[in-house]
Amino acid sequence: MGIKACAGDLRLAFRRHGACQAEETILLVQGTTILNYNTDKKTHGIGYISDKTLGVNIHTCLAVIAGGLVLRVLNQQPRPEG
Repeated sequence: MGIKACAGDLRLAFRRHGACQAEETILLVQGTTILNYNTDKKTHGIGYISDKTLGVNIHTCLAVIAGGLVLRVLNQQPRPEG
């Protein structure tokens, strides 16, 4: 399934639920949040995000329409490695 098929499927699903108009552009916004647990002495076993930093990288993908309305979190994955 290519990107156009995925976009069409997304638009159809959101239109059925009244979240967006038929031809409205859906943006897929990705970002990473870095949680640093170096100073938390009670946290163990979550992994390192760099050579000496204990923590987690959280990668998120949101479906958003113009005006900033978030339709849905499409994917969110915590990853201890950098």
